[in-house]
Amino acid sequence: MKENVSWMTPTHDKEPFPCPLSRSESEAGILLDYCHRKLDAHRTAILESHLRQCPACQSFASAQSLVWRALDEYEAMPISETFDRRLYARIEAEEQRPTWVKWCDGLWNRLTVGGTATGAWLWRPALPVLACLLVAIGLYFRPSFDSTQQSLQGPSTDTTLQAEQIEAALEDLEMLRDLGALDAGWQRPM
Repeated sequence: MKENVSWMTPTHDKEPFPCPLSRSESEAGILLDYCHRKLDAHRTAILESHLRQCPACQSFASAQSLVWRALDEYEAMPISETFDRRLYARIEAEEQRPTWVKWCDGLWNRLTVGGTATGAWLWRPALPVLACLLVAIGLYFRPSFDSTQQSLQGPSTDTTLQAEQIEAALEDLEMLRDLGALDAGWQRPM
């Protein structure tokens, strides 16, 4: 297995070992190997001399060391004794589901939960179109108030209400006449 050590090849006399961060991503991996302590003594010495001169690589190496120290100190929570049994039972239950149910669940999750690669909901762009469509349908089917349609519907409730009020007033007048409160000359129109 041949390792990529082209970062150790000098480009000119002033910079004997060019910065691995400034070259390519694959060559920046040498810094990760240094942080993991996977380099041999010779390469470690060369890289440490470069780190004394390059603040970017020094910052990268110290940040990676900090991450690895934090990961070393992290203690995972213990798993329950029934974890494996429950996991295998769920896997078995999932494998026994019909294919069309799995497909429908996957489609539903992609539409609602945002299971696309970008995390965006697929139906989100359709919402404004749907809103416009509903408004257009509402305007198309709304009831129109033309005077021709009102005359075809028969008398309005206002006319019926007025006739009832007039009839009640005439009955009151007739009652008053019977009591003798009005002139004797007034008679009910027919």
